[in-house]
This record gives sequence, structure tokens and C-alpha cells, in this order.
Amino acid sequence: MALDNYLRVLEVLNGMIKEVEDILEGKAEVTEEAKWLMSVPGIGFHNALLILSELGEIKRFGRPESLVCYAGLAPKVEQSGEHVRYGHINRHSNGFLRWAFIQSARAAVRSSTPNRFQKIYHKLKARRGEKVAIVATARHMAESYRVLKKKECYKEKARGTSSFS
Repeated sequence: MALDNYLRVLEVLNGMIKEVEDILEGKAEVTEEAKWLMSVPGIGFHNALLILSELGEIKRFGRPESLVCYAGLAPKVEQSGEHVRYGHINRHSNGFLRWAFIQSARAAVRSSTPNRFQKIYHKLKARRGEKVAIVATARHMAESYRVLKKKECYKEKARGTSSFS
């Protein structure tokens, strides 16, 4: 009897989750900015809306590096004389934005359609390991914020480099 009650509660919760997802998907289809973000491989409507809500006004990021630092996807650099050491990513940043880009990067590398993010990931994974490769791929994905700056969809060139239609 207890199991039946739990199954009914689970069924009701799944129905509520479906309703909220439908509302979010409807909002994403209405927003032009969300459509531009969803044109980037790996970014779905959930992450597009999360990225848009966390970014705020896109004009405040003059360069891709600014957004990468804000999202916490840039490695720390310690430099003294001729010695340069690259450290871990900065954890004192926007965690939601970093999470959204990392999850989108994971989706992009698992995609059945070939894209430039898969090439970046596989090249780095061979040398540095999976975790470093996925964060670096997320960094490259964050640099594609130009879709919002230029108000255009993301498009892959034939050779695998990105361009904008």
C-alpha cells in the first residue's frame, strides 16, 4: 500500500514537472535571444533560459574573455618573471552560469552531429583528461556568446570552425 502511494505521488510530480517544462519551452520559443543560444550545439531551452537570466545585459561583456571570467571558466594564472603557472578555474564566480555551460558542453560532446566542440574535447581529453577537457570545451562554448552580441544564429563552417549566418 505504501508503495502504491509513493507511485501515485511520483506520477503527480512528474505531471507537474512536465507542465513547468512546457511553460519554459514555450517561453524559450518566444524569445529571440533563447533561439540564438539554442542554435549553439549542446545548449537546450533550459540552459538557454538559465544563461540568459544569469547574464543580464549582454552589452556589459565587451570581449569573450570577460564572459568567460564572469562564468568562472578561465584558469587562474600566476606569473613571476619567466615562470607562468596555470591553475584551477575560479570558483568565486557565477556558479549557475558555469554549471549551465559545463552541462551544455557535455551535451555537445555527446551529440550525434559532429561539431567543433567535440573536436576540442577529444583533442584535450587525450592530453589532459576528461574533467579538464570538458571545462575547456565549456569555455569555448561561452566564447560563442557572439550569437547574442551579433543577434544571429550559430553555424558551423564546413571545416569545423564556427561562423555566424
